[in-house]
Amino acid sequence: MSLIERPHDPGLVLLRRALIAAIGAPLLFAIGLALVQDSTFALFAAFAAFAASGLVYFGGPTKKQAAAYLGFMLTGGLLVVLGTSLANSVVGGVIGMLAVGFAVRFVGVFGGYYSIGGNAVLLAFVLPVMVDAPTGSYVPRVTGWLVGCSVAIAAVLIVVRDTTPEKMRAKAAVICRETAKVVRDDGHDTKADRRARADRVIQDIRLLRAEWAALPQRPAGPTMNEQAFLSIFEQLSRLVPFLRRDLDARQHRQVQALAEPLREAVGSTLDGSADLLENHVGDAQLPALDSARVEYRETMRDWVAGQGANAAGGSGQVEVANPALASTVVSRVEQGFALLIVSHEVLSIGANAMLMERKPFVRDPHDFEPDMPEGGRSALGTAERAVRVLRAHLRFSDLTFRVAVRTGVILAIAVYLADLMAAQLGHKFWVVLGAMVVLRSNAIGTSATGLQAVTGTVIGFVLSGLLVQTTSGDAALLWIALVVCTFLAAYAPSAISFTVGQASFTLFVVVLFTIMQPVGWTTSVERLESVATGVLVSVIGGLALWPRGAKAVVGRSMAHFSRTAARYLDMAAYSFVNPGEVDVDAARAIAREARWQADEAFNGLVGEQRSSGEVLVAWVRLMGVPASARMVADSVHRLPERGYPCAGGCPDAVTAVGEELNRVEATLERVASRLMHPRDAIPVSWGSQIAGARAAVVECVARQLEKPQEERESTLGLLFVLESLYALDDLLCHVDEPLDTACESLTASEWK
Repeated sequence: MSLIERPHDPGLVLLRRALIAAIGAPLLFAIGLALVQDSTFALFAAFAAFAASGLVYFGGPTKKQAAAYLGFMLTGGLLVVLGTSLANSVVGGVIGMLAVGFAVRFVGVFGGYYSIGGNAVLLAFVLPVMVDAPTGSYVPRVTGWLVGCSVAIAAVLIVVRDTTPEKMRAKAAVICRETAKVVRDDGHDTKADRRARADRVIQDIRLLRAEWAALPQRPAGPTMNEQAFLSIFEQLSRLVPFLRRDLDARQHRQVQALAEPLREAVGSTLDGSADLLENHVGDAQLPALDSARVEYRETMRDWVAGQGANAAGGSGQVEVANPALASTVVSRVEQGFALLIVSHEVLSIGANAMLMERKPFVRDPHDFEPDMPEGGRSALGTAERAVRVLRAHLRFSDLTFRVAVRTGVILAIAVYLADLMAAQLGHKFWVVLGAMVVLRSNAIGTSATGLQAVTGTVIGFVLSGLLVQTTSGDAALLWIALVVCTFLAAYAPSAISFTVGQASFTLFVVVLFTIMQPVGWTTSVERLESVATGVLVSVIGGLALWPRGAKAVVGRSMAHFSRTAARYLDMAAYSFVNPGEVDVDAARAIAREARWQADEAFNGLVGEQRSSGEVLVAWVRLMGVPASARMVADSVHRLPERGYPCAGGCPDAVTAVGEELNRVEATLERVASRLMHPRDAIPVSWGSQIAGARAAVVECVARQLEKPQEERESTLGLLFVLESLYALDDLLCHVDEPLDTACESLTASEWK
């Protein structure tokens, strides 16, 4: 590896953006001063170029990237106009800052591009509102902003190409195709070959997850895309244990013959998903997979119903219970059901791949819903998600709403103090800049960032004072310093440290203003006092107004999702045994709404760009636990309407399976409790007891084989519930690892 291409900057994205900022901002500043001969144009062009290249980066496909940058530029232009119109009014400036600060932060609830450009677009309002606007200043300010953004954006789109997302999608596509080969049985591979391929798939999934987790600056595209992609390789991970069970089932010719059509459908969906991930074309063939799943379930039911007749020589009855035959029936269903679970995970993989490419698909209302971010990418889906997000967040009890209020209030106070203390502190701009640069979405984070910002600011101003004294007004040296400082201000925050980045940004702004208005050491000290005042406002205000941020929201939302999924599972199980006595649909709707809220909270966490990939992967794995419980509840709830009633003649088996469901519910409650109290270090320690429930079901099947065909068919409902529990059993056996990581992130000190 070269000395320049550090592990934390794959594709040299940070380096290229920093070079664009270091060349573009000083060049436009020089053109504004020397050729245009307008210091206002020069100032706004330089800041716009720096903001568009150094402060914000919109990832994703080029068309979406260009659209996002265009939206950023135009929004900034409007804010420049608004800020200029309010620049000479203290009341107008305070009210405007309150409104703009709230709006920019609150729009971030939609995640993705909306949350990425927050601080950068705020600069487009802070700069004009805090710099006095003489008559006729609209044109040079707006023109400077638009020109600076245009030059920087064009350079970024041409020079900077982050290939990391495409490379990772390509690797996921390879895993999908390899998994498809494992699922299919082409007759050429031996069992050992298929097992070896399955082991390679497992290893590749782990490597892909580790590679993604190692990226400190993840692909900054739309967070729904990122969540969908994370879901894909989490679903690949979840299907592996059942893939192994499916491999074991192939030694049984009966199971193999029944499964062949579904295997082909699963393979086609995996291949189609791979094409979508790697080439952005194709189709996941979800309707065909849905149909194959339904047909497979019906085939299994017919097979189970016919076992008693086969054992009795076609009479349809047997004289005594046959435990050996019952155990064989249960084993065959277990082996066959593994493929059903694999097919559901593959259904979810295909749905997420379609979502990432904005391709519509129809969900089968009679089948399980795929595990994917809610909302979709169609116009209707986007509108539904917008309404749902606004409904969820437009209330004072919502932390995102309070964060937006906090942002507006703190910046408005900073504007007021800047006007009030203008004579003592000098340039008003510095006070608000000091508050804005350390403002983040969580108050504790503001404190930590505030400490780093104060440290960086002190270092920056000490160095700037020395620089001003050393250069003694030498313009050439100041221009060289401007280029170096601009580069470090854009590169250091992500590549080195926030403190170094803040010191560099401070130097960048000081040198910029010094070239415009030469100053000495005394003025540098005044500017230090101004920025420290803004930082102090941000830190104190942030601590006073509702601590903690997006990760706390994720913790509470995930805990709520776990509890609502447990409640839904409880009511679905009760309704399965006692049809019509409880309103399961209400519990289902609440669990669905909780999933939406958990999705949105996760989007906010990704949008913050503060959590490591390892932490985000842990949250995705945790999301899979209540999501799978919800899937099991859906299965249990819908079994009677699909023709699989509860086996009423087997109270012992119903009780045993019910107790296992109760253990799952209690464990989900325990997961929720740990997320609400993350310092509670007692592990969940799920101990599998599903073997006892299985033994009771085997005994039930043995008795039911004596009964007429209609009653034998009812056994399959209980078998399906048991097999659904196997999926949860495997997840809960491994829940402590991601739960520990998530709880550690919730309690980690933000001052590090």
